[in-house]
Amino acid sequence: MADRLNRTDAASRHLLSIDMDDLIIANADFFNESLSPSYRTNIDNEVMTTLDTLDECETKATFFVSAQYSRRHDQLLREIVERGHIIASHGFRHRNIAAMPLTEFQDDLCESLDVLSKYQSTIIGYRPPAFSMPYDHEHLGVLQKHGIRYVSSGTAVARSNAPRWNRPAEVSEGLLHVPISTVYFGSRLNYPIGYGVTSRLMPKCAYLLTLRRWLDAESYFHFYCHSFEVGGLSKVAVPFKRRLSRITTMIYMMRCENSRQIFREIFCACRFAPIETHLFNY
Repeated sequence: MADRLNRTDAASRHLLSIDMDDLIIANADFFNESLSPSYRTNIDNEVMTTLDTLDECETKATFFVSAQYSRRHDQLLREIVERGHIIASHGFRHRNIAAMPLTEFQDDLCESLDVLSKYQSTIIGYRPPAFSMPYDHEHLGVLQKHGIRYVSSGTAVARSNAPRWNRPAEVSEGLLHVPISTVYFGSRLNYPIGYGVTSRLMPKCAYLLTLRRWLDAESYFHFYCHSFEVGGLSKVAVPFKRRLSRITTMIYMMRCENSRQIFREIFCACRFAPIETHLFNY
C-alpha cells in the first residue's frame, strides 16, 4: 500500500509535524490534575523510536516541543536537531491557553522561546497545547510580537476556533495559519484525516484508502501526531480523578501500543517535509 501511495513529483511534498509530549504529563498540565512525584516518563524511548522511524522512511518533520522537557531531557532536544529536524514551540507547559490570562500566555510563550533558542537559533512556529488558543486579535498579536511567523492548529475539536481552511493562509498580517488536514461534511461533521489518532483508531486498510484518495485529489496534506503515538505508548494506569481527563487520556491510549507500523507506512507514503522547509525555505 505504501508504494502505491508514494508521490514523487515535487508538487506533492506535504507537511509532517510531531508534538513532543508525554501523554500523562501533558494531560496533567492541561486538566490541572496532580501528578505523583514517583511518575517516570518514557519520553526518551518514545522520541528516539520516532526519530529512528523517520530515518528509516528518509523523511524530516517539524517537532513542536513543550520546552519543560529540556530540564531533564536536554540531549533529546539536541538529538532532534542533530538528525536534521526542525523544532517549533508547543509552549513551555501543556496548559489550556483559553483558561489563562493573556499575560500568562505571553510569559509561557517567551519562556519556551528562550529555552528552545538554545537548540535552534530561530523559532518561527507555534502550536497551542490541545489547540486551545483563541484565534483572536490579542493572542495572534502576542505571537507576532515575539517573532512567530506561523501558527498551526486543528479544527476537529470543539475547543478550537481556528479557521476551517484547507490551505495555509494569512490569519493576520505577516502571520500564517497552517491547518492540519481535515475533511468537512457540512458545519458539524469532520473527518480529521491528518490526525495521528484517526490513523490509529481506524482499521489500517480503511485509513490508507482514504489517504490514497486524498493524495490523488489534493496537492496539500498536513499530517500530525505525537511522539508517544509513534513510539508506542506503554499501558499504564491513568492517574487522574476527573472524568474528562480520564476519558481523554484513555482515548489516546487506545491502540497506541505497538502502533509504529501504521505511522511507518504513512511516513513512507508521502514526500513529507517540515513546515519551515516547505513554506518558508528555512
